Amino acid sequence: MIAGVGNRNALLLALLLTAACEREPAPSARSAPAGRLAVRTAERASAQVVGADTLSDSAHVLRVYPEADGDAVAFTFADPRRRVTSGLAITQRRAPTPALLWPDSVTAVWWSAPHALTFTTESGAGVRAVVDIHAERAAVSAGPAGQAPPADPPADSAARRRASAYVDSLRVQPGGRPADRSALLYRVTSLRVAPGGGLAAFYVTASGQSNPAWYALDVRSGAVAPIDEVTGPAAEMAEGAAGWTADGHFVYAKQLAIWEAEVRGEP
Repeated sequence: MIAGVGNRNALLLALLLTAACEREPAPSARSAPAGRLAVRTAERASAQVVGADTLSDSAHVLRVYPEADGDAVAFTFADPRRRVTSGLAITQRRAPTPALLWPDSVTAVWWSAPHALTFTTESGAGVRAVVDIHAERAAVSAGPAGQAPPADPPADSAARRRASAYVDSLRVQPGGRPADRSALLYRVTSLRVAPGGGLAAFYVTASGQSNPAWYALDVRSGAVAPIDEVTGPAAEMAEGAAGWTADGHFVYAKQLAIWEAEVRGEP
């Protein structure tokens, strides 16, 4: 009689364990853990000297235009002391010292073909710069600008919300408001999507005027990693002076230098 009770209890226990195993989701059905991002930054070139001229202390980089393969980076700059509002220069891996392409009044810049840079000026003239990576100097020729520059990829709204949530958590801003009323308010002001859409970089400033920072975002996993930051005026790392290469390198200007960040996902 006791042996029969023992057998029934063992059978009941086996049934309960079987039911529990059936309710447990298979490993393949579980959510994969969020990945991580690895970011490695390095200064690529100084823009203090452009061509044969040394820029003044008032100079700053306005925008950067990295070539898709990352070999060359064009950038516009201003030098108020020299009355330059928008000059155009280029730096290449072979010749890191920036070369001057156009002295001033540049209005739009884009890569129209491999190693071919096109830009327009305030006069309305279109100019094509053929950038030979094997030459010491870039050849510039005036002519029709051709098609308009391509538009930036649209920012994903979910990625923007993830970036904002990260900043609010990092800066202790519950509900998007500083916990301390006297504290600065940090906001995501732009998000730049890399070719392919898997990565993005978002720009953050304090009250839109100071302490600029760039962060990398894995759009799929939501992982975030810092790229760089500056304590000071936002102009020292301008929002518009940044762009992606085709292989996941983020190029940006900080103070009067061009920097490059390699962004890679990790399991």
